[in-house]
Amino acid sequence: MEKEHFYEEIEILKKEWPRGFSEEKIKAIWSEAKFFNNFEFTRVRKEFVSKRGVNQPPVPNDFSIEFSKIREKIRYNQKRRESEEVNDFMSGGSLSEDEMKFRMNIILSRIAGKVSDKDWKDFMRLIK
Repeated sequence: MEKEHFYEEIEILKKEWPRGFSEEKIKAIWSEAKFFNNFEFTRVRKEFVSKRGVNQPPVPNDFSIEFSKIREKIRYNQKRRESEEVNDFMSGGSLSEDEMKFRMNIILSRIAGKVSDKDWKDFMRLIK
């Protein structure tokens, strides 16, 4: 996330809750928000503004909960994509049993998070 965008969004939140955002809270929110894109943070901010009363400013933990949901969605989508890759892979070609086992072990290891992006790219180049 761009720091400038973050502070623009914080200013919007400050207008809604003038006393709800100390520098300490802003730093705590930034420590997690910086890993997300501008769109995701804006969506979280809009959700807080639309669903909370004037007397209930979001606290850093509220942001952490929302960021956890985003991370979970990202992981889910990544696993879904990888699963689709497996299905595409399995639907084509005739391979020996040993080659199929080797490839399946690599794929399952990737799904389990045990294969780095670099190794995965190398593997994908190998099988094409």
